[in-house]
Amino acid sequence: MILPENTLIEIFCFYGPYWDWYSRIRGWPTLVHVCQRWRSIVFASPRRLGLQLMFTGRRTITEMLDIWPRLPIMIYVWQKPWDGADGTSRLDNIVALLDSEHHDRICEITLDVPPSLCERITPAMQKPFPELRKFLMHASPHGNRAPILFNSFLSGPAPHLHLLGLYCIQVPSLATQELLLSSNNLVDLSLVDIPHSGYISPNVVVTCLSALPRLKRLWLGFQSPRSRPDPQSRRPPPFTRSVLPALASLKFHGAYEYLEELVAQIDAPRLNNLTIYFFMDLMFDVPQLHRFISHLEKPKRYNQATVHFSQVNATMTLSSPTSMVDSGHFSFAILCRESDWLLSSMTQLCRAILPLFPSLERLNIVDDVLGFTPPHWKDDMGSTPWLELLDPFVAVKNLYLAREVALRVGRALQEVERERLLEVLPSLQYLLLEELHALGPVQEAIGKFVGARQLSDSDRPVVVDNWEMDEHDWTGSSFRGRRLFTSHLNNTSL
Repeated sequence: MILPENTLIEIFCFYGPYWDWYSRIRGWPTLVHVCQRWRSIVFASPRRLGLQLMFTGRRTITEMLDIWPRLPIMIYVWQKPWDGADGTSRLDNIVALLDSEHHDRICEITLDVPPSLCERITPAMQKPFPELRKFLMHASPHGNRAPILFNSFLSGPAPHLHLLGLYCIQVPSLATQELLLSSNNLVDLSLVDIPHSGYISPNVVVTCLSALPRLKRLWLGFQSPRSRPDPQSRRPPPFTRSVLPALASLKFHGAYEYLEELVAQIDAPRLNNLTIYFFMDLMFDVPQLHRFISHLEKPKRYNQATVHFSQVNATMTLSSPTSMVDSGHFSFAILCRESDWLLSSMTQLCRAILPLFPSLERLNIVDDVLGFTPPHWKDDMGSTPWLELLDPFVAVKNLYLAREVALRVGRALQEVERERLLEVLPSLQYLLLEELHALGPVQEAIGKFVGARQLSDSDRPVVVDNWEMDEHDWTGSSFRGRRLFTSHLNNTSL
């Protein structure tokens, strides 16, 4: 039985693991070597099968083009050593391809190179690339400075460019503006680990974003906390803001003052995922972030939060019920190694953000998630910081505490008067503690808290039970707070 060509094409489309693009791109040459009929079918449907030539610089352009027909070219060199004769030869071949008449066939460029070698590639990039769809460049941190991509970088329009990522690379503001304004079909933009010498002002970023109506994902990150706008240049929030109609995901890593000035000038009503990493500061005043989130369409449905402390940061992640498809999440992190500052700063962020989430009913506080080093909690912190952390969560009904956190919260509850106990988590119904049986004296403090609540409202007792962990529930860079308890809640209290 001979399968018809259409059937073979459909089979070829699924050749190789569908999640592994590298295997798919490297897999089609095997198909064309099976027989002449398969070879003809494959080369007759290059777009349907997504055929590309992967150029890694190991061969010269002539050697590659002598073997294969005229197909789109993808330059790919990622996390490869550049030392020695092999590295020099590979770089020479890549520069030769960029400078050749075949540069108009280049559809993707992914390069991870030291800064000194970036300087050799930059002149070869000073031309239009009409078929370029994806460009990623990472300056490997093997030197003391990042390269400068001059104003003529990617000169001319790049009409098909939809993904642009520059990592550890210094780009002058003018060059950034010219590059982005000439690539108005961008869907994914990442400017990450920007050195202080490559500072781009929020105003320039907003100007560029306003010209990118299709942009869905934005990642903007700085290396240094010095990436703050000049206070003298700050202006009042505009009456009208640039609307980013397609933006669904925003990541930011930098000083909170920068983000404040950025979001004061934009609206992104369809934003579904927000990840923010702030450098440590003694005060977080974020009214513009509050306004920005309040103008979104979906976040008010979030009903659970996880506050996670590690040795290097504190993170609060807000999410929807797990049954909701594409529910997204919001994550706010503070980078710091001092546990008392982390706790205080997270409290400030909670006070600023939580009023926007009135339906928040579940709270998890953890400090020992797999893969993260727990913080070194200071024993002289007293009760006030822990109780202040809980104060903004006025709607929470279910509270889950990891063991070390439960010890400190329990001690804090033990030190306060009954009137203060009644103010803590006024809507609480269930309190679940990791290793409840091993908490010892803390059980007495928890009992005091539960007893005070029982006397004040006998119809709404607080039920206490053990929380058994599910350490395998980990989602990407943010822990969603779905550690499960397996014991049944009873209707008794301590």
